[in-house]
Amino acid sequence: MNNNPLVSVIIPCYNKSKYISDAIESVLNQTYSHIECIVIDDGSTDNSGEIVKKFEQSDNRVRYFYKENGGVSSTRNFGVLKARGEWIQFLDGDDWLSTDKIKRQLEYAGADLCKDDIVFHCDYSIVKQNDAGLAKTEEKFLFDRYNNEQLIKMIVGRKFGLETPTPIHVNNTLIRRNIFGKHLFDESVYYEDLIFFYDLLINNVHFIHTPIIGMYYRSNRDGISKVSDYNRIGYLQLLERVYNTNKDYLQYSSSIDVILEYFVRQNNAEMYDRALQLVRHSDVPVYSSTGKNIRKKILILDTLKSLKPFIKYRKKISIKYPVARIKFSIMKRIKSLLDRVICMIGVRIQNLEHRIATRTLPKFANNPRNLTIRLPRRIEGPQHMYLGDDIAIGPGSLLKTVAQYPSNSKVAEERGIPVQEFNPELIIGDRVTATGSLQVSTLNKIIIEDDVMFASNIFICDGLHGYENADIPYKYQPMYKIAPIIIGRGCWIGQNVVILPGVTIGEMSIIGANSVVTGSIPARCIAIGAPAKIIKMWDEHQHTWKSVEIDETN
Repeated sequence: MNNNPLVSVIIPCYNKSKYISDAIESVLNQTYSHIECIVIDDGSTDNSGEIVKKFEQSDNRVRYFYKENGGVSSTRNFGVLKARGEWIQFLDGDDWLSTDKIKRQLEYAGADLCKDDIVFHCDYSIVKQNDAGLAKTEEKFLFDRYNNEQLIKMIVGRKFGLETPTPIHVNNTLIRRNIFGKHLFDESVYYEDLIFFYDLLINNVHFIHTPIIGMYYRSNRDGISKVSDYNRIGYLQLLERVYNTNKDYLQYSSSIDVILEYFVRQNNAEMYDRALQLVRHSDVPVYSSTGKNIRKKILILDTLKSLKPFIKYRKKISIKYPVARIKFSIMKRIKSLLDRVICMIGVRIQNLEHRIATRTLPKFANNPRNLTIRLPRRIEGPQHMYLGDDIAIGPGSLLKTVAQYPSNSKVAEERGIPVQEFNPELIIGDRVTATGSLQVSTLNKIIIEDDVMFASNIFICDGLHGYENADIPYKYQPMYKIAPIIIGRGCWIGQNVVILPGVTIGEMSIIGANSVVTGSIPARCIAIGAPAKIIKMWDEHQHTWKSVEIDETN
């Protein structure tokens, strides 16, 4: 086994002069140095070739090749033929790799490094940039370990573009060279990468997930993935490949209704008929806007003409169908039209509610951007709240800062209750999200750091009602056990969790559903129960969760 294998990084390049330097530098700056960087110029008309040649002159690991324009599939196949390495890494000319991607994946391989049929894939980020090339947002996509069946389900069931990113991306993989002896990219299709990986999956090639952010995808590029025709035709070609190999996998598809509707609107009878053939000869589901499988109804209409306006084809339809079928078709069309109208009304009501919720927010201690707190909601003491940007909180939530208890001084005077005064602060970081019914009340200080995710029905309070005297209603007794609460960056707080005073939850920890957190939880732990106890801790060396034995005597 070669413990220091050569890795060939293949970069297809077509008019990428604006970005190609970033892509090449991300390869040359790899912490794993035994690499070659192969740039295939697919007939560029800008100065991409000149830029690459300068790198070739300064670093002998860079190899430049020019070919007539033939598309990304032919370019990748060309690169494979030129590659000398035992492992193949693809990289589009406007994306880039993290500096330790290749090293970490080869280290993770271990004994698998010598297998002939293995593909490593990793997590990645989608970076949106402004016109100046500066990052506006970065969205990380972290995946789990999946078997081949699960990966096939994700590929076949994905939607278009980057709406549903899959664990396998052509640039986030590290592929054993031997695989290309049997499999290359199909140059006749548009979804060449997904079809390529689908072919590997059904041929039992081993896919292993490595839990690192290894690739960065630049989402503002004007590439083929932006074109609706290519998306729809490409997805149809993928489904046709599935049909020809194992049509049982078509049950995972959730978007053929979008294809049918799109080609009707485009008046593309040929592509519509190809899609309809799949519906006729398999059990592929066709979902309506309400989520129902209307496959049988589509087959009743049967042809592209029956989906066109009825009057235009009344003569042809009347010849082909009996009167009862015509009436049935008309009623179905009317019902479909009503369903669309109701759907449009619902969407407009939802948009109106969102605008009202946004425009009626109170004035906080700062000026957060892109803040959403859905109605109904309750916000008390906003002058003591410091909120970050891009926060999204669902309906039924309560954000409350308590400066005085009881809040009604007259009631306190009448009942002889001592008035307590506080200096509360509620601090919420950037990109915090909550499904709904997030109840946060502070007398002292509650800090929720960046990127925390809450499920629904969460209760967080840094002070408790006193109960020293059972002869006095507890609502009239003073607050006690007042202590700050801190929820660290990136935590995930599950359904129905209660967090009590004095608790600190370290960054990237997970609190399981229905837990009551009474004591602090370290960083990168999983805790469950009432009171919450740690059941798993993150192993930094093995990059996996390790179970922790719970001490039942405490």
